[in-house]
Parts: sequence; structure tokens; C-alpha cells
Amino acid sequence: MDAFRRFLLLLSTLALCRAGMGELEEALIPKRCPNFVKATIPGYHSSFSTDLLHQKLRDCPNVRALDLRLTLLGCTEGPERWTLPFRHGEKNIYPALTWLRLEGYRFHEVTYERSMAQNWFASTNLELWAEAMDWSMLETLDLVDSLSQHFVDVVWPHLGKLKHLSIRAWSNEDEPDAAEALIALPGEVGLESLSWQGPRKPGGLEKVLSRYGHSLKELDLGLGRPLDWAALTMQEVRTVQQLAPGLKKLSVVVERNGTWPLEMLAALAELESVEEMELGWQLETERVLEADRLMRPWVHRRENPYQQPELSKRAAEELFEVLERRRKETGQGATRLKRVVLASGNGLRAWDGPLDTPGSFEHERVRYECRRTLLEGEEVVCEARR
Repeated sequence: MDAFRRFLLLLSTLALCRAGMGELEEALIPKRCPNFVKATIPGYHSSFSTDLLHQKLRDCPNVRALDLRLTLLGCTEGPERWTLPFRHGEKNIYPALTWLRLEGYRFHEVTYERSMAQNWFASTNLELWAEAMDWSMLETLDLVDSLSQHFVDVVWPHLGKLKHLSIRAWSNEDEPDAAEALIALPGEVGLESLSWQGPRKPGGLEKVLSRYGHSLKELDLGLGRPLDWAALTMQEVRTVQQLAPGLKKLSVVVERNGTWPLEMLAALAELESVEEMELGWQLETERVLEADRLMRPWVHRRENPYQQPELSKRAAEELFEVLERRRKETGQGATRLKRVVLASGNGLRAWDGPLDTPGSFEHERVRYECRRTLLEGEEVVCEARR
């Protein structure tokens, strides 16, 4: 009887493990070579590692897309390493990816091998990856962590076919100037979409749009963390209007100070080619943000912690009508606004690692998606979204 119970326990354990397999485990089942591999290491209920992912990428020449996140997830231990286990001398062992998203990857790490003991200047992991894969086929690149000068130096020259780029640049000392890095891509690159989060220096956007504005269809200027927001200026709106005539989608942060910025909204509506807009407003006041920067608790003390005016469904409908009315006034050549998203609060994924110390309003957000419906006399409809 005891043996039978142990057998049933083993079966139930196997069933639970199978049911809890993550995306990476599903992708790495033997004899399965998907075109797209998504991996979070370590993941819940997952024993897979960078070694197994590395082997799968070596064995599957048809893989074209990789979404890799290395992290401290929940209360689990960290990954066994924060890089893929490349070795010196491995050339073109990976398939030529066309889509790549990386988070938590430590490009600067150096692995010293016994055979390289006499060489004091071993290659970084990124330099080994540059040899192990043909980067010239990459069309989409999303770097969740800050862009480094090392990445620009090693990888940038190979990205001649890049069309879609997403970077974060917080202007730390070891990071390049974001605008200079963007225009340093190979001359044949014509970006169709660009997401640029982080502060922008004066004239930086003009440099970038002078290079890519003719080909750009989508531009995202940072609907990320409120602490890192860089609000759009009127000069930048004029720059977009002059240098990006074919832009279809624009995502920006807009300032407000006790009233809605109607002049800025009118200027945005005059971007005749834009069909979709995402406009973000800061949720909390500057005093709340300053307390978060200093990691001090915020005490309300009868003071409203929310910036005014607050975004509501009624306000979203009125703002959408302001944009539409101004768009009609610009002339017959202007396209119709198909969709406008109005948001307030943190737009990034909530922290899912250990020792969570969220800001005062990190998990609060308001988001409305507005459009004009053909039903009931073409009413403006603004629906709440997550």
C-alpha cells in the first residue's frame, strides 16, 4: 500500500510540474524548435537555465525571435548567471535573429577560461555574442535596460537592417548621449518605429528626426516611470511637424499645471499625418515624486497628492473633442484621429522581484482609450483600460 501511495504521489507531482511549466520550458521540449522563444530565468515552476537556452539556440537554426529576461523573480534565487554561456572561439553558432528583446542581461561580464589564463584581456560576453551570431539580420531590437556605450561600440556597426528600436537612456556617466548614439547607426538604417525613454537634451530630438524622420511611422518618447518622464516641449512638437511628415502614431508625456495644456493639445492636433496618439500625464505632484526620489514616506498632511486637474472619463471625452475640433480646423489634408489614449500614472510593469519598495503611487494608473463611434450619431466613446 505504501508503495502504491508513493506511486500516486509521484504521478501527482509530475502532473503539477507539467502544469506549471513556463513559456521557456514549453519552447525547449526536446525535438521542438519554435520560431519564437520567450524565456524568463529563473521562472516560477521552472528548472531551466541559461545553459539549456544556449543549447536550444545552438540546435535550432529556425529560431528568429528571442525574448530573454534575466531577473530575481519573486522570492526565488537569481539565475546561475546573468549572461548566455558563450566560449572563446565560437563563431556563428546561433541562428541569425530578426527580433530580439533583452532585459537584465550583463553585457560587460567577462568569463576567464583556463586556456585563456595567460591573456589578461579576455573578451566581454557581448563581444563573444557578436562572434557567435550574425547580427546583420536584426530588424527589431528592444533593450529594456539602459543603453551602454559598450553595446553601441560592439553591436551598432552590424545593425544595417534595423527597422524598429526601443532604448532606455537615463544619462548616467557610463552611458552614451542617446541622440548621438541613435544617429550613429549605420547609414543604410531607416527606422520605422522608435521608442526612446529617458531625458532628452535640447536639440536631441531634432538630430534624431533629421536622420530618421522621413521613414518614421511610430514615435514613443517615454510613457514609462514618472520619475524618468521627459515632457514634450512646444519646440519638439514643431520639430516633429517639420521633420516627420509621415508619422502615424505618437506617444508623449505632456505637462499640466492646474489646467489642461490646451495650447499643447492644439499643436499636437496639427500633426496632420498622425492617426493615433497616446498622451501621458503625471499622476502625483512634484512633492510626492521628490519624497519618492529621497525614499521618504509621503505624509499627506491635508494636501492633495494628485496633480490637477485629475483625469476622468468626462475629462478624457472633452480632451478628445478638443483634439478633433482642432484637427478639423487644420484643413482638408489632415487625416482623422482614429484612436487617442489618455493616461495618468506609471505605465510600466509592476515590480515583481524581492524587497519591493514601491513609490507612493507606483501601482495607481488611469487610462482611457477614446475614439468616435459610428453608432448613435458618431458619439465620442472613452473606455477605461488597464
